[in-house]
Amino acid sequence: MGEILFFTPCYRCKDIFDKRGDQLNFKTEPTSPVQKVLVYTDGASRGNGKEHSVSAYAYFLKWGGYEKTFGKAFENRTNNQMEMLAVIEALKAMKREDIPIELYADSALVVNCLTQHWYRKWERDGWTKKGGLKNADLWKELIYQYRRFKNISIIKVKGHSTNEYNNLVDKECNEKMDEMEAVLLEKNM
Repeated sequence: MGEILFFTPCYRCKDIFDKRGDQLNFKTEPTSPVQKVLVYTDGASRGNGKEHSVSAYAYFLKWGGYEKTFGKAFENRTNNQMEMLAVIEALKAMKREDIPIELYADSALVVNCLTQHWYRKWERDGWTKKGGLKNADLWKELIYQYRRFKNISIIKVKGHSTNEYNNLVDKECNEKMDEMEAVLLEKNM
């Protein structure tokens, strides 16, 4: 990613990103800010859905020269739940709804739901589907966040490949899961 020149609260992007108590960092002062926000999301799970599994989500936001990476780990969640939470939390971190967004995700489930509008039928049918709709609460929140933005593009990116920012959020997920596993190991000693 390159060296961060300084790490400080960001006064120019405070109206763009929700800081959630942590500081934003940026490499250089942008001379002319990018007119869109790039968002990369990922979710991961070790022991997917099984008892004592460890899962995490992460997102990366980039606007002009400003960047924010965030991740969080959980116990006993699934990979799909983490993929959905990554998108939900990334969009929640956006305070302004008028800036175009390009959202990149490696989850075919999330990307297809949004680009092929699967959610419209689920919504019409009371958030159900034949065979049952898993994670309906997360889908409702994801769609609510998605609809907040008038100009949002959803782009499928291949996971575990050469995309720098997708690899960054994958790494953040793994670091958060490593931290959670260390805490759990220490707790169970």
